[in-house]
Amino acid sequence: MSLSKRAAKDAQWLQYRPMIQRMIVDDKSQEEIRQSLEDNSFRVTKSQLEYKLKIWDIRKRLPKTRSEAVWQYTDAWLLKREAEGKSSEVIIDGKIVNSAKVRKERSRHQKSTLARYTQHAPDT
Repeated sequence: MSLSKRAAKDAQWLQYRPMIQRMIVDDKSQEEIRQSLEDNSFRVTKSQLEYKLKIWDIRKRLPKTRSEAVWQYTDAWLLKREAEGKSSEVIIDGKIVNSAKVRKERSRHQKSTLARYTQHAPDT
């Protein structure tokens, strides 16, 4: 593929990126996304779509490697907000997470008591 064709194809991908992101947030399958793109006269293969989603770091779920850090940060943030008497909604990757899932993930990813006390130990 020549450079000008590749640049034109990349420009098309960028044109459809917001639509693809919205469909991922709306929990559409890759096949539905491909069909929608084809309806807009933009044919892509499954591999091409998967590659672009990987490059753009767009996914439906948190990867296991980031999950613990995200939920520990969220827990600390929510504890601070609760201490201020404020209620909060958690939004991850553009989706509002329901309160039952937030409770479950907060309890699942809490730091151990030992880790909490050693982390905040004052320097002597």
